[in-house]
Amino acid sequence: VFAEFRMSTDMAKAMQQNPDLTDPAAWLDETRHPRFARTAQWFSSRTDLDMADLRNYLGKSFQGWAGAVAGVSGKLALNVACTTLKFFLMLFILFFMLRDGSSWFQRLAALLPLQQVHGQALFTRLGKVTRAVVYGCGVTAAVPGSLVGIGFAIAGLPGPVVFGVIATVSALLPFGGAALVWLPAALYLLSAGQFGMGIFMLVWGGLISISDNFI
Repeated sequence: VFAEFRMSTDMAKAMQQNPDLTDPAAWLDETRHPRFARTAQWFSSRTDLDMADLRNYLGKSFQGWAGAVAGVSGKLALNVACTTLKFFLMLFILFFMLRDGSSWFQRLAALLPLQQVHGQALFTRLGKVTRAVVYGCGVTAAVPGSLVGIGFAIAGLPGPVVFGVIATVSALLPFGGAALVWLPAALYLLSAGQFGMGIFMLVWGGLISISDNFI
């Protein structure tokens, strides 16, 4: 986080201390940047573009680029800071939930307008449902991950076990799923000229993507 803020601050200081960075006239000056100036003159001599128009265009482009970079770097630093804060807040709450979770549930059960027997039965049922959902999602994600590992092994791709584990984790995501792993592999095989294995990976990936629906 501090590195992102420092980068944004250093970039802003550099632009303030070196105004020539965003001044097209300085870049087109032969005494300062002879190669760039000669290239611009060569390009202007072979086109209908005037040097004055080129300076104006470069000036607007540099200003827009500098503003975009400053804005993106600031947003990135803010997002990183927010994500880091949320992560440590989650760890803080998780610590107390693991330590005092049972007493919390007992207090919550005492507040419910139910008899103690019914309240205990309700929390028992909720616990079973929660564990069933977690186990079901884990098994459902493990099957596409295993299939990805098998597909990588058949196609001769490196690290089938590692990418199988990555596909298992990706299968838990609400978007993309295991396709985040097998689709780039298929594109890599096709781009490398291995069309047979690339087509196999695409077909195998289609089966992987619909396997969780059957499960």
